[in-house]
Amino acid sequence: MSKFRKPLINIPLHTKKPKRNEPKTSITKGMSVKNLPKWSGAKVVLKARFASNNLANHVHYIQHREKNTEKRELMTENGTINEKDFIRQVNKAGKKYYKFIISPEDKLSRDELKSVVKESMKELEKRYGKLTYAFVIHENTTHFHAHVVCAGRSKRRSPIRVTKKTLYDMKEAAINKVFEIKQEKALSLGESFQKIAESLKSGFKKILEIK
Repeated sequence: MSKFRKPLINIPLHTKKPKRNEPKTSITKGMSVKNLPKWSGAKVVLKARFASNNLANHVHYIQHREKNTEKRELMTENGTINEKDFIRQVNKAGKKYYKFIISPEDKLSRDELKSVVKESMKELEKRYGKLTYAFVIHENTTHFHAHVVCAGRSKRRSPIRVTKKTLYDMKEAAINKVFEIKQEKALSLGESFQKIAESLKSGFKKILEIK
C-alpha cells in the first residue's frame, strides 16, 4: 500500500479551541479534524501530513490520480503553475513539505472550492508569512475536494509547524468561507423567488384587467 494512503489520525473538534499551553508538536504521522461543533452550518474535513521525500511522485499522483484521465491543473493563489517549476520552488525551500486535503461536505463549484482553499491557507500565512503552495481539485467524488502541497518553510525561511491548534484555525477559516458561500447562495435564491413571485403577481393582475 502506498505511504500516502495510510489511515490518518482523527482529532475531535469541539466548540472550544485547544488550550494555549497545548504541546507544540508538529504533525509527523498525519492528522485530521472532524466532528464539527453543533452550531456550524457548514462542514469541512481537513487532513494534514508532513513529508520529507517523494515530492515529485506526490505532485504527479494528485494530478493523475485516475488512469486514462486528463492531467489536472496545478493551481496557486494567482493561477496555474508548471509541475517542475513548483517542485523546484519547494525543494529550494528545504525539500520538506506538508500535504493537506480540504473537503467541504457541501457541494461547491470549482471556483468556490478555490476560494475555500485560499482562505484556509491564508490562516497559515498569518503565522508564517507568504507560503509556497499549490493545489489540485479532484472531481471524482460526490463533493469536490482539494489536495494542497505546501513547502515546509515560508518564503522568509521560517519553518512551518502545523499543530492541532493550527489545524483547528485553518478548518475554522474554511468553515467560515463555506458558510459565507451558502449565505450568498441563499440570498441569491431568495431574490430569485421574489422576482418570480412579483412576475407572477404582475401577470395575474394583467389577466384580471383583460377580463
